[in-house]
Amino acid sequence: MRTLLETTELGDKTPSVLLREMRTLAGTNVTDNMLRTLWLQRLPTRIQELLTVLDDVSLDKLAACADKAHDRGIGQGVIAIAGTVQSDPLQTLNNQISELAKQVAAIGKRRARSKTRGRSRTKSGSRKRDQTPEQSTTCYYHQRFKEKAWKCLLPCDSEHSLAKRGNSNDHRQ
Repeated sequence: MRTLLETTELGDKTPSVLLREMRTLAGTNVTDNMLRTLWLQRLPTRIQELLTVLDDVSLDKLAACADKAHDRGIGQGVIAIAGTVQSDPLQTLNNQISELAKQVAAIGKRRARSKTRGRSRTKSGSRKRDQTPEQSTTCYYHQRFKEKAWKCLLPCDSEHSLAKRGNSNDHRQ
């Protein structure tokens, strides 16, 4: 009797197999109503809820209904879904975080490379200007407009300069 009350579990068995084991352990000491109550307590909650509707059905028919529910995964599916739901979003989030970390690292590398390239171009360009001072003493107007210049700034060595043409009044320094 103690074994019946303490150690009988559904485990991997079908509900009808559990009922047979419990009947064997109980012998003639337990009524069908008591056995029904003990047996139902050991079934998954979802199957218990389904079977409580069938009050006037015999215990053997109730066991057959419980087997059908058990075979269809009622009572077990909730656990499997809960396990899947808990691990799947975590795995998805971990994958997304890893992917984002890779993208951020790639963007950082690209930015570092472009800054390095930009600096080297800027430095080399400014060095060229500093290293090669202009040798020409042609004024801005003659560099820009050549012989059509109306103004001239001294010193200007353009052959079209106004100083060479004799208009010294228009020269400015």
